[in-house]
Amino acid sequence: MEFGGPCVGDWTDSEDGAFIFSDLVGYILSETDLNIVNLELYPTDFTDTLIALLKNDRIDKDISIPIQSGSDMMLGRMGRKYTKARLGRILDRLFGTIPDAHITTDIIVGFPQETRQDLVETLELLRRYDFSRIDTYMYSATRNVDVSARGSSRDIFLELLGTKEYRDLAKKINLTSR
Repeated sequence: MEFGGPCVGDWTDSEDGAFIFSDLVGYILSETDLNIVNLELYPTDFTDTLIALLKNDRIDKDISIPIQSGSDMMLGRMGRKYTKARLGRILDRLFGTIPDAHITTDIIVGFPQETRQDLVETLELLRRYDFSRIDTYMYSATRNVDVSARGSSRDIFLELLGTKEYRDLAKKINLTSR
């Protein structure tokens, strides 16, 4: 069974919301013979119950978690409902509980007002964990958002990846053109 799209972790039953995504996963594992593959979940989707369920052999260990940034300033500006510290706790539990997981992530570069320090914080978070792959996307403008500085942010990011400090991490990063 494949859950489509990154918002599946937000799922609740339509009655009263008491039956949440981790309950659904538990039900599938206990009541069916189906395997679960291609999970893409936001950091806020990871409960202790879900992390425990992910150890099950019937759940594929290729898991995508789009963290977007490792900077609290940028996460706030992006409207994310988590902080760098919360990300760290979630990732510590995931990598500690499921050592055979192949966890990938996405980050956004070039968000308005992103600074060198924001990029360094993101790279430090990425370096702390053994992600299988890191996909990097340029921020795409939305209405009423000034993106005039995004090119310089990407240049700084590429410059940082070229340093000795981040060279090993750079081998895992997939730079996209969008």
